[in-house]
Amino acid sequence: MNGYQHLANAIILTAYSDYRTVLKDLKKYPRNEDRLQEIKILERFFCSGWYEMLTTTNAEYITNKIKEEVWNGCQGNVESSNKI
Repeated sequence: MNGYQHLANAIILTAYSDYRTVLKDLKKYPRNEDRLQEIKILERFFCSGWYEMLTTTNAEYITNKIKEEVWNGCQGNVESSNKI
């Protein structure tokens, strides 16, 4: 794997980590407008052409798994179970 692929993977993994963190915050404080805006920004990224240039991973599948983990308390590790 070359340096560019490592960078692309780091960008994607950071976005998913941020998504998980923001959802956890929203679970505690559902009316937090800043966190709601961050979710919108991240979800726009997951549906963007830039995301598609960085990876072929199905964003909808991963975000649904993260939501399930956060809202239902599942302990699955999404990053290790899916190749990017």
